[in-house]
Amino acid sequence: MSKTSSTDEHVLAEVIDQLKNDTSGDQVSIGDILAAFNDRSFGAVCTVIGVIAVTPVVGAIPGMSIITAMLVLLVAGQYLAGRGTPWTPMFLANRSIAREKVQKAAETARPYAQWLDRFVKHRVEWVISGKPQRKLIAFAMCLLALTMIPLALVPWGVLPPALGIVLFGVAMIGRDGVFAIAGYVLSAVTLGVMFYMWGTISSAFSWLTGG
Repeated sequence: MSKTSSTDEHVLAEVIDQLKNDTSGDQVSIGDILAAFNDRSFGAVCTVIGVIAVTPVVGAIPGMSIITAMLVLLVAGQYLAGRGTPWTPMFLANRSIAREKVQKAAETARPYAQWLDRFVKHRVEWVISGKPQRKLIAFAMCLLALTMIPLALVPWGVLPPALGIVLFGVAMIGRDGVFAIAGYVLSAVTLGVMFYMWGTISSAFSWLTGG
């Protein structure tokens, strides 16, 4: 069994700490956050976007769920296209969050990150080790991000897809295939709920219109 390094033991906590410590100013823009993670992997970038979406302090800001969904689509989509450094349009990069909210979100998320880090190990690496596997994860992240847009209208609706993005990100930076499998399961559940919701809405519309 391979031993876990000290860095791997704090995979998610390190991402949270970097989000808290490597940004400055009263207002923190999306561009500042992405720049702070520019030297980290694709998985780390998507993890921090997922953490922003899943943390109520920041995720509850009007429109933030849709912004984070668009960022995941941009970053994961560009990874699929083979681009090394993600490009972000100015209207998204300039969107800012009060630093106080970023700090509070990091402090809120860190205990959960530390708890989750206890379970991160190098295992089932074939699920995430190759380029095709990572491209498949990027594709799954894109699907989850797409579901976040309509689910933003549902209270706590973005929580499952945002959590799925976090799981995939942790899987990639921690080289833990079990987290990737959990991400795929959550993706399947989220898509199943979306199809069910769509079927229910379509049936209700047909009934109302006498179709």
